[in-house]
Formats: sequence, C-alpha cells, structure tokens
Amino acid sequence: MVLKKTPQSWSIKKRRSYESFSYTGESVELNNDESFELAKTFDAVFWGEHVLALREKSKFESVFKYKEAHIESFSELCAEPEFLDIFSDVGPLSNYVNNNKMQLRRAAAIQQKGYYRDHAFIESLRRNIDRLQLDINFGDDGKIYPCEMTCPDIFKALLEHRLLSHYQDRPFDVPDAVLKSPG
Repeated sequence: MVLKKTPQSWSIKKRRSYESFSYTGESVELNNDESFELAKTFDAVFWGEHVLALREKSKFESVFKYKEAHIESFSELCAEPEFLDIFSDVGPLSNYVNNNKMQLRRAAAIQQKGYYRDHAFIESLRRNIDRLQLDINFGDDGKIYPCEMTCPDIFKALLEHRLLSHYQDRPFDVPDAVLKSPG
C-alpha cells in the first residue's frame, strides 16, 4: 500500500474559491466536472509489518496521529503496576514528559523494552549508579525518587542508553541500543 497525505488543493474551502478549466489544443473551457489532483510522489510505503516513510517524519506521524497514541501509551505506562512499583511518585516524570513528542516516543520505547519489569535490571542499576554516572535517587525502600533534575537520567537508564566502555570503563550515551545475540 502507498500513502500520500492529501494536498491542500483538496481543501473544500480552497476549492470553492477556484474554478476548474481544461486545456485542449488551443482552447480553454470551463470544466464543471468534479476533479482532483494526485501527486506523483508519496509519503510512505507499507509492505507486511514494515513501513518506509519517505518524507519528513513529523508529517508522517501527523497523518497517523502518533502523538495522540504516545500520549495514551504514556498514560497506560504511568498506570502500570510494575512501573509504579519502582517509583515513589511518577508526577515528576509526567511533568518531564508533558506533551513533548520526543519524550513521549522515549516513554513508549521504555514501555516496549520493559526493562523496569525486571527486578535484576533495577537492582543492577542501583548497584552501578555511580559507575554509570547517572543522577538517580534511590531510597532505602529501593524505589526511585524522581525530581525535575533526575528525569533525563532516569529515561537514559530505563532505555539502557547509558553504557560503559569496556576499554576505559567510562560511561557514554547512545541514541539507541540494540543488543546483538551472541554467536
């Protein structure tokens, strides 16, 4: 399937202010037939479970209302018991994410990866917080106590975007981390 966002020429308001004409040979005639135009380009191609967005990502996302879906997904994440269990309060995270498209996408990735559901992951994070040089506050109860300043590092940790160099044992951030399977 091929997708193209409707051009502005399809706007009813705009179409009311124009008349359609056809040009044949050397004559121009008023065309009373309803007509429309199709662009020669397209915005996305779908095959199976794959999507190739050829134009600006933000335009593609606006067609599919991704932001609204991410807002709903973030609300579900903040209501998920396993997510709530690792925090003293998710209010600061909600304020940090707000309606920011990038943070909403990151929150959706956090939910998809689901590392927060793994107690061993959270325990490893707590033990290695200094080595990773992350500003995350753990309480005596084992919960994370988020605040405005620590939210960016909490997201890095839950996305596993803070890694350690095996050579110099120093942390670095990556835009995306994909684990390679051994062998």
